[in-house]
Amino acid sequence: MSRDITFQDNMELLEDGYQGDVIGEATPDVIVSEFMKGEKELIEKILNTEINIFLAIRDGSALMQHMEDFYYITLLENVRSNYRTVPRPQLTEEKNISIG
Repeated sequence: MSRDITFQDNMELLEDGYQGDVIGEATPDVIVSEFMKGEKELIEKILNTEINIFLAIRDGSALMQHMEDFYYITLLENVRSNYRTVPRPQLTEEKNISIG
């Protein structure tokens, strides 16, 4: 009989134009808390995935993971060819130092 009352209450709410969560209002707290626990875990997994994506973008590993080997090697060769090496003064000073 309580099931009929709940159904009747729900129908009255719908007839009045109530747009709320009728099922949620009649759901026991235990079920709602379990649902919220699962939802929080899902949100945490999504958040961790987004953080990992941003970290991969920041450290450049995202580019390397999605780039074909040929393009990646070509990019490295172009960077090396445009990179100017400057002789280190420390290395020339070390050559002139004699132990004695």
